[in-house]
Amino acid sequence: MAYYRCFICHPAILFSAILFFFACRSVSAHEDLGELVQHRLDFNIGLENVDICVDLTFHAALARTERLRADINGDGELSGQETTGYLKRVAEETAAGIQLRVNDCELAVVPLYEPQVDWLQDSQAGSHSLTLSLFYFVRTPPVKTSEVVLQIKDRLWPNAAAMCLVEAQGQKDMRATVLHDFEALSKPGQPRVFRVQWEARKENSNRRESHAEGLSRRSDRGSGYVRGGSANHAERIPTRR
Repeated sequence: MAYYRCFICHPAILFSAILFFFACRSVSAHEDLGELVQHRLDFNIGLENVDICVDLTFHAALARTERLRADINGDGELSGQETTGYLKRVAEETAAGIQLRVNDCELAVVPLYEPQVDWLQDSQAGSHSLTLSLFYFVRTPPVKTSEVVLQIKDRLWPNAAAMCLVEAQGQKDMRATVLHDFEALSKPGQPRVFRVQWEARKENSNRRESHAEGLSRRSDRGSGYVRGGSANHAERIPTRR
């Protein structure tokens, strides 16, 4: 009984239930969830960095495709070495999977951590569901207005239909809101574009303007990006030459 309670409460299963509730009529046109990849995009927006986590959940035939990609030796079991190799390939394929723009200017999105996979308690090369987690970050753009709209283009698994959920939260200096002007369900090949609006809290507006001016001055010196923040962020910031 404890196993079933754990299985039902797993985030991937709960995510499936929530999306099914809100999009069941649309999903019927695709027969079942096996023809969809579920995309959950989570944005954590701060004064200096925007951290992005993308969870991709595969079911049935699509899950089987990914598991077979991982099962290099074809023995039906997904070993630790095969999982590591699979994640390395996924990292290369998804490095440019998320595009961000502010005011028609594209931002440099950088992978923050290595991808992770949850085989959901089944390490065999069958059709059991699985969840891939991808991690990115970008420097909060140096804009001087207090209210900003971030445009997100999701290019992950473009040839599969997708069911999307977008969430955003601001850190203590910021307030973030998802603009729900997109279709949760998209067909294969259909562009997936979302918008998140954020603004600095009033008591921090002066600090944000000073921060933006500092970033602009450093960019003028040719660095392109500002180093700083946590070690994980600093190590992954490219330098233009």
